[in-house]
Amino acid sequence: REPKSNIKPEQYTDFYKFLSFDQQEPLTTIHRSVDAPIQFTSLLFIPKRSMDMFGYNREEYGLDLYVRRVLIQHQNKDLIPEYLSFVKGVVDSEDLPLNISRETLQENVIFSKIANSVTSQILSHLSTMAEKENDKYDEFWREHGRVFKMGYMDYANQEKFSKLLKFNTSASKDASELFFLDQYVERIKKDQKEIYYVVGNSRESVLLDPHIEIFNQKGIEVLYLYDPMDEFVMEALRKYGELDIKSVEQADVKELKKLDNVEEEEEKSLDDLSK
Repeated sequence: REPKSNIKPEQYTDFYKFLSFDQQEPLTTIHRSVDAPIQFTSLLFIPKRSMDMFGYNREEYGLDLYVRRVLIQHQNKDLIPEYLSFVKGVVDSEDLPLNISRETLQENVIFSKIANSVTSQILSHLSTMAEKENDKYDEFWREHGRVFKMGYMDYANQEKFSKLLKFNTSASKDASELFFLDQYVERIKKDQKEIYYVVGNSRESVLLDPHIEIFNQKGIEVLYLYDPMDEFVMEALRKYGELDIKSVEQADVKELKKLDNVEEEEEKSLDDLSK
């Protein structure tokens, strides 16, 4: 409840360690105070390391809910969706009644607004991190990306969610280089109307897939999906902006053949230079 300007980084770290029993400092801290239309304060942390070891701690998540500094519920799972279960922290409300029961929390309009606002805060913070602290975001993605992908079912926040996804692609120099969908769109060919993906166990297996041969000929970038969860994500999204998302197996080969081959494009560029 203290103003952020009064708090030192080591105080955040000490509180995080007390709250989470983690010995490391958090990857990032989210501290927000909301005054309208509802009044609450949230102090949230994203750990540097995933605490979900092989799924054993899947149910050990949730935020501590306080009402005017009184603890109402430890690890409330309705304040954040499961795909943000890596987030640790506390929420302190001024507007909820002190005597509210756990059974009636879910039906409370104020509580629902707080939960929606907390989710938006986390997604907005991740968006800022992706834009301004790419190395830190990559660290987040390596540790928490697999759980985060479960957000494909959060249709209310689908646009924010989809902008935070990262994939290996045919434009990557190796399996470790990942790109956002916006980066894919920036490189899209002039007459390309779809985003394409291929599923495989590894980059090596994908490169042997005969379906991607024509994409290589045409210089069309393809997303490489190695995680079984990725297919569910693509089927749920279906579109990204104005572009349809399709498997290479569903691609219209006749339309693809109309596009210039990479070699032909290079020849045209050389001709233009010579003129």
